[in-house]
Amino acid sequence: MRAFPRTETVIIGEGMIASIVMAVMIKATSKKSMTVRNFEGWEAVVSPNYLLPLPKTFPPTGEWKLTKQDKEREKKIERPTKKYILSEGLPALLTMPVLVRSVEEEAVLVINAEEQFLTVLPRHLHVLPAFFPFQVNRKQESIYTAPGSEFGWTCVCGNKNENRFYYCDVQGNELAPIEGGGWNGLRACEDCGRVFHQNKLIILDQNIRPIFMYGDVPTEH
Repeated sequence: MRAFPRTETVIIGEGMIASIVMAVMIKATSKKSMTVRNFEGWEAVVSPNYLLPLPKTFPPTGEWKLTKQDKEREKKIERPTKKYILSEGLPALLTMPVLVRSVEEEAVLVINAEEQFLTVLPRHLHVLPAFFPFQVNRKQESIYTAPGSEFGWTCVCGNKNENRFYYCDVQGNELAPIEGGGWNGLRACEDCGRVFHQNKLIILDQNIRPIFMYGDVPTEH
C-alpha cells in the first residue's frame, strides 16, 4: 500500500488566508441568505454562494435532537433525487474563504469578503496559500539582483532598500535566522509582502498581512 507523505503542522496566525470547510444543516432560507448549523450547535447566517448541496446527511455526533425535517429527510435518504437543491432541512457543505483576524485559546475569529465576522474552531479552517486575491494567469515573478551582488535585491514592487527585506517562513511571517529555528533561506519584502528564496530569487508567495516577531514592523537583526 502506498503511504501518503506527512504534511507539516500549520500554525494558524493572524493575517492568514483560510477557508471554512464544514458540514452543516440548512435551518432557514431567504432570497439572499441562509441560516445554517453544524452538528456541534454552531450557527451562522451566510450567503447561498458559500453552500454546496449534499446528497446524504452526515451522522450527527454528541447530543442531537431530531427535528421534523430530520425525520422526513431520513425517509428519503436511500432514494435521493437526481437534482439537489438548497432548502430547509437538507445537509450542505459550507466552504467560505476568510481572513484570520485573531486567534484565541480554543477559537479563531475570521472575516469573509462581505466583512462578516465569524468565530470557528481551528479544525474547521483549511489554511490556503498566502497570495490573495488568486489570479489564474499570474506569471512567475522573480527578485532582480545586479550581477556580482549578493544582497542588492530589487523587488517587483520597486523596493531596493536592503534593510526592508526580512527573514521569514514560507508564509511571509517573520523568523529569526538562527540555527534550528526553522528558517530555510527565505526573505520577504516589507513593502509588498512577496516571499522569495534569497539564493534562487524566485517569488514563492505573497502575504499582505504578515506576522512580525515584535510589534508592527520587522526586527532589525
